[in-house]
Amino acid sequence: MVVKAYGTPAADQPLAPLNITRRAVGAHDVQIEILYCGICHSDLH
Repeated sequence: MVVKAYGTPAADQPLAPLNITRRAVGAHDVQIEILYCGICHSDLH
């Protein structure tokens, strides 16, 4: 599955949109569904 994300190749470069390929959920993984998302001070720490 291809999903949209934000990332950077190095600590000194800004975040940029990118696509990443996710593998299938395995027997030892946890799958969650995120319904809402916001950025607050705790997300930055």
